[in-house]
Amino acid sequence: MNRLTQKYSSKLVAGVAGASFALLSATALATGPSGQTDSALVEIGINNLYNIEGMNDILFGVWNGLGDESRQDDVCVWTNVPSGSYNVTVTSSTGGYTLDSGANQLPVSISWAGAPGQTTGTVLTYATPSSFTTTATAPDCPGADTATFIVDILATDLAAQPASATAYSATMTATITTGP
Repeated sequence: MNRLTQKYSSKLVAGVAGASFALLSATALATGPSGQTDSALVEIGINNLYNIEGMNDILFGVWNGLGDESRQDDVCVWTNVPSGSYNVTVTSSTGGYTLDSGANQLPVSISWAGAPGQTTGTVLTYATPSSFTTTATAPDCPGADTATFIVDILATDLAAQPASATAYSATMTATITTGP
């Protein structure tokens, strides 16, 4: 073997041996004795959450001239706050508790009850939070509503309004927030 061939042959052998060592080292590090452990922290934060759903349109129809009018709507209110406490604030598209027909305003009373199926409740002050509690265990209140939205109109207020070609109406919005 001449010197030139011997020089390259030595380098080739050294290179092959180095590659084999690197392959064996990677394999040796990938395996180990059984019982090896590692750990990772898993964490999530949960804020106070609130949900209201199930509010339906309240359509009184045409007043017949006899007596007060009252309608109720059962709704679902849920919170993950341990005490179940929440505040409800009701506002309207008319800027107050009125139903409007053009320039005419018909006053209404808005109440809230902290249980379903109620005909009376706590009379609310416009745009002011009132405190209640819920027993709902999931955001969609599976199987049962938890509160009642109540609208009352006095016969004296109805009689004081002029007839109108368009219905007296307003959109009422209930907002659920952090309780006391």
